[in-house]
Amino acid sequence: MWSFLLQTNTRIETQPHVYTEIVSSPLSNEIKAGCLRKIKVDLPRSMPGHPILKSEEGQKALAQVLMAFATRDSELQYCQGLNFLVAELLCNLSEEEAFWGLIQLLTSTRFNLRSFFTKDVPLLRQSLRRFQEAIEETMPDLAEHLEAQNVPVTCFAPTWLHTVFVGADSMPKDILDHIWDCFLIDGPDFVFSCSLACLRLLKDSILTAECEEIMRITHFDSWDRSLGGLLIDTSLHILLRHRSDNGWS
Repeated sequence: MWSFLLQTNTRIETQPHVYTEIVSSPLSNEIKAGCLRKIKVDLPRSMPGHPILKSEEGQKALAQVLMAFATRDSELQYCQGLNFLVAELLCNLSEEEAFWGLIQLLTSTRFNLRSFFTKDVPLLRQSLRRFQEAIEETMPDLAEHLEAQNVPVTCFAPTWLHTVFVGADSMPKDILDHIWDCFLIDGPDFVFSCSLACLRLLKDSILTAECEEIMRITHFDSWDRSLGGLLIDTSLHILLRHRSDNGWS
């Protein structure tokens, strides 16, 4: 299903040798200097508990996709966070499909995530402002408590929005895959609605917690796996409300 939603098969059919040619070609000095060390540092941080990603073969595939993308997109090259997107793609697609899947996520009009990773991350900044405003509008008591505890949304939400929850290491993998299913169907708005749904479900726990505990809660260290279905249902409800009245209630 992911291949269809990301149209990776179409990209492979129309450009059948591109990935192989990039991978088999020597890296430019620019890519070596700008990306190689950063990618090597981030490899073991990319879903380290998953069997595919912790294997030598999985680490090699992750590195190759990231280096191939850096070669293809010489302007962006590599930015922290791309490793998480590719890691999730590799858990569900072939190496070549993961390469094209990343390109689709960043450059297609449907997803257009590239501005999450360009200089000064303009899309992430904009999304965080919208997220703060949505919390203040829909959960003012929570917004007040977070402010009182000195926990701005920048302490936890970037991982949710920037990496589509992959960077939240404690999120159960089955729930993460379901989030991605919906994200690939409904686009980035689903990630935003899912982030609000997470806070709605965690709200009672956060309201009785102080700073350090809030950080633990928002990193899903004590996430109840049984809430997975409710999280998706709540997210879809918020998304449908948004699309019907352009609000995030």
